[in-house]
Amino acid sequence: MDILALLVVFIGFIILKFMVKQNISFSLRVIAATIIGIIIGFIFKGHTDYAGMIGSIFAGLLSAMVVPLLFFSIISTITSLNSVGRLRTIGAKTIGILSLQNVLGSLIAIILAIIFNLGKGSKLAPPADAGVHEVPTIIDTIKGFFPTNIVSNAAENQVIPVIIFSLFIAIGVLTYKKDKEKIKPFVDFIHSANEVIFRVISIITDFTPYAVLALMANAISRIDIENMAPILVVLLCVYIAGLFHILVSTSLLISIIAKLSPIKFLKKFFPAQSVAFTTQSSVGTIPVNEECLKIWAFQII
Repeated sequence: MDILALLVVFIGFIILKFMVKQNISFSLRVIAATIIGIIIGFIFKGHTDYAGMIGSIFAGLLSAMVVPLLFFSIISTITSLNSVGRLRTIGAKTIGILSLQNVLGSLIAIILAIIFNLGKGSKLAPPADAGVHEVPTIIDTIKGFFPTNIVSNAAENQVIPVIIFSLFIAIGVLTYKKDKEKIKPFVDFIHSANEVIFRVISIITDFTPYAVLALMANAISRIDIENMAPILVVLLCVYIAGLFHILVSTSLLISIIAKLSPIKFLKKFFPAQSVAFTTQSSVGTIPVNEECLKIWAFQII
C-alpha cells in the first residue's frame, strides 16, 4: 500500500506538471495540490510515509536556506538604504506594525476562547513523564536575543540572534566613514550572494505545489479522528481565529496603512501561507515569504 500510495502521489505530480504547461497560475496549482493531497491522505490512511519523506525533504531545504537568506538579505537591504536615519524610520514602523498584529491576534484568540468557553470543565492532566521546565526571566529572554556564538546560533536556526548580528554588520557598513573603496569588495560580495540565495530559493519555491501535495497527504493520513474529537472545538477556534486575522484584521491593516488591495496581497502571498499551513514551520516558511515579497515589490514598482 505504501508503494501504491507513492505511485498515486507521482500521478498527482504529473497532473501538477500538466497544469504548468497549461500556464495555470501558481496559486491555483497550490490549491489543486492541497485538494489532491487531502484525497490521497484519506484513501491511503496510514500508508503515506514515502510522501511524507518528499515533503520533509522540501521543508528541510527551506529551513536550510533561512540563515543564509536572513544574513545576506538583511545586510544587502540595509546597506542599500545608505542612511542610518532611514533604517531607524523603517525599523520603528516594522516593530510597531508587528506589535499591533500580535495584539490583534491575541485579542481575537481571547474573545473566541470566552465565546466558546474553552477549557471549561476540562479535567486534562499533564502526562506522568512530562518534564518541568523553568520559565526564563525577562532578563534571560532579552539576553537570548543577542548572539553569543553566531556559528552555533546559525546551526540551531536561532533567527533573532542571526538578525541582530546581520543588523550590526549592516550598521558597520553604513557608518564606515573612511575610504569606502576598502569595503566595496565586501559589499559587492553581499549583494551578489543575496542574488544567488534568491535564485536558489526561487528554484526550491517552484516545487511548492508538489511539496504541498505530499505534506497534505501525509498530514491527513496521520489524523486520528477518535483522539482528536476532544480537541475539535479548540482546533475549530484556532482556524476561525486564523482566518479572521488573515481576512479581516490583517486586510484592514494592509488597506489602511499600506494603501494596497488586500485581495491582491493575499493572492500573491498564498504560496507562503500554504507552505506555513502544511509544514507548520514559521522558520521554514521564511524563504517562500521572502520570495513572495520580492515578486510583490517588483510588481508594485
